[in-house]
Amino acid sequence: MAQMKKQKKSSLSEIKTKAKRLISDSRFLYKVGLAIRALGVIGERRLRSIMFLAAVTRNWRDKASVIVIGESASGKSTTVKKTLQLFPPSCVMDRTGISKQALFYGRGSLNGKILFLTELKSAQEAQFVIRQSISEGSVEREATNITRRNTKTVKRSGTPVVLTTATPSTKIHPDDLSRFLVAYTSDSSKQTGKIVTSQAEGKQSPITVDLAMWRAATSFLSPRKGDFENPPKWLKYVAKQLPLRQVRTRRDWPRFLAFLHAIAFCRPRPNGGIPLNICFADYCVGYQILEPVLAANITQLPTEDVQLGQAVAVLHRRNKRGVTAKELRGHLSWKNSAVYKHITSAVANRLIKYEPGTREKNEKRLLPRKNLKKGFLPPPKMVLVKNSEIGKKVKYVDPFTGKWRTVRR
Repeated sequence: MAQMKKQKKSSLSEIKTKAKRLISDSRFLYKVGLAIRALGVIGERRLRSIMFLAAVTRNWRDKASVIVIGESASGKSTTVKKTLQLFPPSCVMDRTGISKQALFYGRGSLNGKILFLTELKSAQEAQFVIRQSISEGSVEREATNITRRNTKTVKRSGTPVVLTTATPSTKIHPDDLSRFLVAYTSDSSKQTGKIVTSQAEGKQSPITVDLAMWRAATSFLSPRKGDFENPPKWLKYVAKQLPLRQVRTRRDWPRFLAFLHAIAFCRPRPNGGIPLNICFADYCVGYQILEPVLAANITQLPTEDVQLGQAVAVLHRRNKRGVTAKELRGHLSWKNSAVYKHITSAVANRLIKYEPGTREKNEKRLLPRKNLKKGFLPPPKMVLVKNSEIGKKVKYVDPFTGKWRTVRR
């Protein structure tokens, strides 16, 4: 018996050692994506990162809750469930439904918890209570006690990270839309092709996921005293470039900051117990993962349409002429079918327009609309140019490829 206890203690020590080594890796966030892929999530690189980072914010004051919208069988619930396997089960509340009073009478604080509702509509009765928990940090209810002929106040403190899903046809209350980041699953033919090909091959991922190590690692991703108390000066510049006429910005900005805190947790901590602060490399990673989604939330249009509209604007500004579908394909790294599909949609949504006149081979060039709304965040290069204190260049690890990238003035 003593030998078994000694082995178990040794095993736990080894797991913690591996976990600390993992979170000290500069490519940690990239490895997160690999682990979720190995657990069975095909494609959805952006969504995998968003779900993981949102879950990391569970231990911070400002948290990031997310609604994933997609058609049935698009894999939205699978993506969330597989991502949450990387976190200790004790912090995950996985519910297929929830009643109006459930949150009041549950045990313990909701701080540090991740509430996953399989479908938003399954918690229709409790949506107001969930919104209150997200906004106010506690829920309180006065109930009648028939036996004693008096009332009793029931209160539960804490704010959970709420992750849930919905289909495009689901009617979502405007107050819910403002309290959640809305992310979409990919409905492209490329994504469908990846899924059906993987199913046909029936291959298992060559990567083995050590869940014990990952759960220990994510349990270490918590703020310490002094963390994020000295935000960088350039962050004020970023704030002034946001779409300030949009009221939704008041909630999307602190939500983005919460994601930046989570991204900072996913890189090596400074030596010598120095408090953790947001750095410009974190902003570069956050911009790459979240800008298309935040821009789509502001415009309330599909993420891919907004991406394509912004690509047309960039290429038109660079080449001083109309933009071709071939140029868009190269710029976005999309398949032809996806480019043409979202050109049609972006034109219908008045994000872009066709260039007047006819051209050789009936080629239709595209122009940005003058009233095209800007994105949510300023590009990293713009921030670098306008803030000399950052330096002349900054390197960061691409969260999707694991390769080092450099932003220069």
